[in-house]
Amino acid sequence: MFSLNKVTTLRVLQALKVSGIKIPDAMAIIGFDDFSLAPLLSPPLTAIRQPAQVLGTQAAKLLFDHIENPDGNRHQGAVKMVLPVEFILRTSCGCTGGLNTR
Repeated sequence: MFSLNKVTTLRVLQALKVSGIKIPDAMAIIGFDDFSLAPLLSPPLTAIRQPAQVLGTQAAKLLFDHIENPDGNRHQGAVKMVLPVEFILRTSCGCTGGLNTR
């Protein structure tokens, strides 16, 4: 299972525990948006870590650009931005942990 944010991940983990579904034996899980307690969970959560600071900086830059030039972006539509992420391999996916890849 792949969950899309920390809140969803925690709810999924809670539901699996209540249902008696063992991770990673019966179901593997990977969370998007790594968080500080993820390595302390049992089993430790495999996650995709996004560059939150860069994401916030880029969002602020787009906002300020729009404030300075509100008519300049009307015809561009949505802005697509791809930022690098980091794969944090831990044991919730059924693999052995300890490998981080970008």
